[in-house]
Amino acid sequence: MAGSGASFSLWSSLTLAQTTDSARPQILEMELARAQEWGKLSIEPAVRMFFYHDPLSTYSTRSIEGWLYLSYDAGPFSLFTNHSVDVLTYRGAYFGEAGIESERRVSPRVEIGGSFGAGWASSAFNDAWVGIRKSAFNRLSMEGWLLAYVNPHYYIGPLFQFNTIVDRGLRAELARPTFLLVGLTTGVEF
Repeated sequence: MAGSGASFSLWSSLTLAQTTDSARPQILEMELARAQEWGKLSIEPAVRMFFYHDPLSTYSTRSIEGWLYLSYDAGPFSLFTNHSVDVLTYRGAYFGEAGIESERRVSPRVEIGGSFGAGWASSAFNDAWVGIRKSAFNRLSMEGWLLAYVNPHYYIGPLFQFNTIVDRGLRAELARPTFLLVGLTTGVEF
């Protein structure tokens, strides 16, 4: 059976850690995607635009990326692979990842999930984001989340994400090659 649907997401980040000057980087990301499903296979091309501005410096950037999300429903878990290529500021910068994900409803209003993945990148990607022009097996990541549906269309819940950079050359260039992100997700489905 085939099915499809479009989605639009808007994402921003708020740093909770206090800085000495009370300024925080401003990040905004928008994505438009269209999913197509054929049985257990889901294909979702997307376009993502992001803006980044650091109010304490002249540094700011923006770009547009093309994405392709693929997943296969294998019963209690899904296998996924995601691929992106920058088409504006960092032309040709490619990042890919693959992994396994599981999510399920534990009650009519609560959903839990988690994933494990590995990512790799082109030399153009690593040059743009790390300053080293080399292709590499970049990272390992784990993620967990809980969504509580306040009503059938609105949800809120915590998100935990752990990432570590694997490649030694990339790790040496980064101030924080391993990090834990704790976040709050909220959204509306219609």
